[in-house]
Amino acid sequence: SIYSGYLIYSGSYKGFGYQAGVRSEFFDRRIVLSKSNTPNDYEKFMFYPSIHFSKSIKDKHQFQLSYSRRINRPAPFLLNDIPQYIDPDNIFMGNPELKPEFTDSFEFNYRTTISKVTISAQSYLRNTTNMFQALRLMTEKGVMIHKLANSDNQLSAGEEFGVDINVTKWLQLSTGANIYYYKLKTVVENEKIIKESASWDARMIANIQFKWGTRLQLLGYYRGANYDAMGKNDGFFISNIAVNQSLLKGKASIGINVRDVFNSFKMNYSTYGS
Repeated sequence: SIYSGYLIYSGSYKGFGYQAGVRSEFFDRRIVLSKSNTPNDYEKFMFYPSIHFSKSIKDKHQFQLSYSRRINRPAPFLLNDIPQYIDPDNIFMGNPELKPEFTDSFEFNYRTTISKVTISAQSYLRNTTNMFQALRLMTEKGVMIHKLANSDNQLSAGEEFGVDINVTKWLQLSTGANIYYYKLKTVVENEKIIKESASWDARMIANIQFKWGTRLQLLGYYRGANYDAMGKNDGFFISNIAVNQSLLKGKASIGINVRDVFNSFKMNYSTYGS
């Protein structure tokens, strides 16, 4: 059960726009599993403040400075500890004691349009408490159990860039990259762990429009390696192609998607511990 209320105030002053708001919330959760008569309860009263400032210069340069507090609640299947068998060697189990994540986010955004090119940049600092982390525990039979738990907190800071180009009437390009640093503090098997790392990801999307109503989209995405409490995720690359054909003067359409064209989407994870 979630009971909440909202209050927002906005306006402008000497060319600066502003918006301030707060959301109050009482969150009440009760989980009763069929194999146990003991309920697992979690209730909390919370405030989520936010404040935004914006400024436009000659309608070409847009600036925004903001702070907000956010919540990320675990989905129901993440709270269910009935084993879900991935394969003979891996089992996923939910955690009924998993608490929501809370993130304090500070952001500074800039956006400008020059002729056919739109450029955007975002600097951010985010501190997340109760962050979901994956625990991987080996049984005596050699079966790996995967489950989520709450870490103490994760601090991340980074810069995200984007460039959108209307090359011609029939070709648009959208590119973006995110470079970030993060620091994770948690406890695994009664041992305090601090992980620090830097990583990045990048994407490119090309949209092509043909005269006879055919649209073609090409996508490429790369994510760099990153670490969690118990191991390392290797980087990976994926590329997709989508074709859409308009029919009956726009009243119908048919589409085909091809995912992972070069069979490069390999997710490798290495874990270590007792």
